[in-house]
Amino acid sequence: MRRNVFADSLEQTENTTSTTHEFPEINTGETSLAAIIAERAGDVASGWTIEAAEVFANADDFFIVNYWPEDQYLDPGHVPGAYQFTPKASLKTTADLNKLPTDETVVVYCYTGQTSAQVTAYLRMLGYDAKSLLYGVNGFAFEVCPGTTYHEPENDYSSIIE
Repeated sequence: MRRNVFADSLEQTENTTSTTHEFPEINTGETSLAAIIAERAGDVASGWTIEAAEVFANADDFFIVNYWPEDQYLDPGHVPGAYQFTPKASLKTTADLNKLPTDETVVVYCYTGQTSAQVTAYLRMLGYDAKSLLYGVNGFAFEVCPGTTYHEPENDYSSIIE
């Protein structure tokens, strides 16, 4: 995997949206909260990742969420067409959650893919068609991002496997 293949493709212009959408409807047929959560959890567990090459090749097919602070969204830049959502603030019902469309696949990315995987699980539980960009920016442009560094796997498991 070439980890800097899209480093030169990042844009530094701000994309904004004022369009609001209805929240997804969840119809599980269940009535108790525990049963609804259990039913939704099954939908969370499959088909929740996407690779950078697919996103860059088909960016117009997705609503792309850059889950970084605003200053880093503009410098070093972001996936073309991505909208900036502030971590731990934007994706609340009282904030900008209603800016996410229910008729498009929402692709979320962060630095490493760990936070975007959690955000994706949250969005999928709520009924959104959401995917996490595999490995975040580390998977396609790690050298341009301050504070993040991709480390090659060591493949040395001797400390945990006898």
